[in-house]
Amino acid sequence: MSALRDWWSATPDYDWIRDYHRAHPLLRRAPYVTAAGCFLVAIIAVVLVFSPVANGATVQLLIAAASAVGAGCWWARGTFPSRRGSLAFIAYAGITIPVGILSTPPSTLSLYAVAIMVTVGNYVTAMHDARVFVAQEAWSLLVAVVVFARVLSAGVAPAPEVIATFVLVLGLLFTASTLNHVFLTALRNDASRALFDQLTGLRNRRGMHTAVAALMRDHRPDHLSVLCLDLDAFKSVNDRFGHAVGDEVLRATAARIEELSPPGAVSARLGGEEFAVVVPGDDARAFARSLVTEIHRANDRTPVTASVGVAVEDVADWDGLCPTMLGRLLDRADLAMYRAKRDGGNNVVVDGTGATDGPL
Repeated sequence: MSALRDWWSATPDYDWIRDYHRAHPLLRRAPYVTAAGCFLVAIIAVVLVFSPVANGATVQLLIAAASAVGAGCWWARGTFPSRRGSLAFIAYAGITIPVGILSTPPSTLSLYAVAIMVTVGNYVTAMHDARVFVAQEAWSLLVAVVVFARVLSAGVAPAPEVIATFVLVLGLLFTASTLNHVFLTALRNDASRALFDQLTGLRNRRGMHTAVAALMRDHRPDHLSVLCLDLDAFKSVNDRFGHAVGDEVLRATAARIEELSPPGAVSARLGGEEFAVVVPGDDARAFARSLVTEIHRANDRTPVTASVGVAVEDVADWDGLCPTMLGRLLDRADLAMYRAKRDGGNNVVVDGTGATDGPL
């Protein structure tokens, strides 16, 4: 039961799943595979127009074919949708496929056609969590039962044949998809943990590189700003209050960094009490000052201050994101941060300017 609870409670980040697909040379072709599936459904609908199965459902089948072609063209753009767009596609497919099946006269072929719903289940397996998957599978079961009852009551084939077909379709719909979803959820959880810091929930260094690569690929900013932030005299917090309190301070700091970070920013814990934030654009000084101001709160149980170093680089000509270049930016921001510490801490230093904002 604990394994089922873990599977049900797992909530993989859709954006992370989408970025993982984009970063993988083979998986990034998934939109084209989905488009091919839509076109295949359109072909099936057109072929059925010229078969006895149509029997007055020609218009409905042609509408279904046109709809599937439209969905295929949408996917053929080669881009992954947002989570909302993905859920809209699942709802679209979950409605149009049953409508297409129920628009034709009852037959054992229409019962077999319910198995097409497995393609939607496979998509959900690849992209969404257990709740969306269970909702999709429950809907598929309802569609299968309705079509089965319709075919059985019509008497178009012997009852044993209809029942056997129904059982076969259920096996196709649920067995492989369920096992695959449990398996992929476990893999996704393990992969996600490898990219995130378990204490704070921020990305680790590896996760930061992956996320910034996606940022450069999708948004192509002209400049990139990197901030390195280090808590001042953090060792004294652990020495005086213990590591449990120190962990609370790190989690609170991470939460404030996330809260203050502008859209598109990538935040990470690099280790110990050092954090980094990568921001698209070349004007991160105000953001750096807000971090220093907000991290120190006098009413905290253990008030701390932070030193921040900022480095900016023109990245308009970068072809993707070279890890060496990001490493160079991090090194520059890190040196600026240490200059801020030498100047007394609780301030911001921008690399290359020699300027300091002084204690805030």
